[in-house]
Amino acid sequence: HVLVGYAIAILKQLVTEDVNKLVIINHNCGSIVRAMVQAATREDLDLQVTRRAVLSLRELITEKTAVDMCNSSPMSEKNAGLLAALTALVINNSDKIIREAAREGLSTISLSLCDGMCQFSTLLQCLVNLLKNGATEPTFLSLSNMRKLCYKTENHLAMANCIGLLDAVGIFIISSVLARLEDRKETAMALDVLLRLTTTEPCRFVVADSNKVLEALEQVLIVPNENTKIQACAYKIIGRLKNIPNAEKRLKITKGSYFENQQTKAVNFVRNLSCLNNTMEMLQFADS
Repeated sequence: HVLVGYAIAILKQLVTEDVNKLVIINHNCGSIVRAMVQAATREDLDLQVTRRAVLSLRELITEKTAVDMCNSSPMSEKNAGLLAALTALVINNSDKIIREAAREGLSTISLSLCDGMCQFSTLLQCLVNLLKNGATEPTFLSLSNMRKLCYKTENHLAMANCIGLLDAVGIFIISSVLARLEDRKETAMALDVLLRLTTTEPCRFVVADSNKVLEALEQVLIVPNENTKIQACAYKIIGRLKNIPNAEKRLKITKGSYFENQQTKAVNFVRNLSCLNNTMEMLQFADS
């Protein structure tokens, strides 16, 4: 343990210099990064050693090095992998400094990865696990990074097809509305993710196949609330799904003629809200 502590302390000093970052990351095909990940997740090390390990990893993760960092430490039988390790630290670690460093690392990686890159599917699964956790910090981190990924349309189909992602978003919206927390920022963020993922037709078919998403849209509309912005967002999503035969049929099954009526009301509802000149203006409070 003493030797590990000394090694981590030395690395923490080295990673502060930009010229050292790629050298450390690429050394022996990423062996140093994998060792640091292992040290960051060990439970038998002193808190200060764990902090140094996590802070060193955070220092190494930049928009220029994020891809190399992920490639250096993929998930394997012998290694938890960088993304899974940072996710576990956000969810399980009791130290605020460690959690914050892990959150920052994941956020930086989310800005750098896109569909087709190594570890992108792992990143999506980590965001799903964060959302399923239900606690405030992991939930906000998950939804904020999902929205970042949604800014790139090339990510949409991979996100829609990610196992559990759509259902997790739908379940979160349902729980928020039923708990009368529809005004929370995270609820608007979750709806914005669905809105963005329904901008292209291939994704609409995938989104329409999620019962939890359809139930979530129903809950937003039928539960009395004063938040017309999230209702307008739900109307707009339904408007994009209504021409998909399977979705239209299941919407009717879900709530009889209620949804059928909403299909004709959606356009008028949105038009009557002067604040909804465009989608981003409609949801600008989610970024405030």
